[in-house]
Amino acid sequence: MQVLCSPNSQDVESYIKNNIKLDKRILHLVPTLILFNRRKSLYWNLLKNWGEKLPSLKELGNDDREVSKKLVENNIYLFEVDRFMEYLVRESRLKVLTKRESSIILERVMKKNPNTSNYAWLSTLSDINDLFVLLSSTGLTKNEIGNFSANKSWESLMDLYVSYLNELDSLNMLDFGLATKKIIEDSKKKFE
Repeated sequence: MQVLCSPNSQDVESYIKNNIKLDKRILHLVPTLILFNRRKSLYWNLLKNWGEKLPSLKELGNDDREVSKKLVENNIYLFEVDRFMEYLVRESRLKVLTKRESSIILERVMKKNPNTSNYAWLSTLSDINDLFVLLSSTGLTKNEIGNFSANKSWESLMDLYVSYLNELDSLNMLDFGLATKKIIEDSKKKFE
């Protein structure tokens, strides 16, 4: 395996044009969708130059999944980082809740808690769910997260977070954040 990194787009594109061969599997991660689109065009044009019969990108419109599928068929795995994590979670055999399912579980947990079983808290369900998925992906312990603030609302939120995690554990399910954390931890073990 070869890991390459450069902050300069011209360096990356020059390297790709001069060194990439179709007989190798390529995993190319980019930090933004802007760079994803730029690299997508580069790889697409290279494949066409190497004789692949492909439609133009304009014909495919904005269907990045179809473009990615064609790239993968040619051993080119191009992802924006967030989409790469989505791909890994989707391809894993983990029991992962959808965002809607995790919201339903969180709502049940909130309604059981006297501090959060009210309109003010329930109206923020979607934001709290997003926060919990983000927190669960960090790898920080409950105590570390709890130490972010001594505010009473933060303490209530952390109590809710612990109840939410316990509920997921009792159901033997993961939200997206826990799944990404597990995948990363399992990958790290493979390389240790």
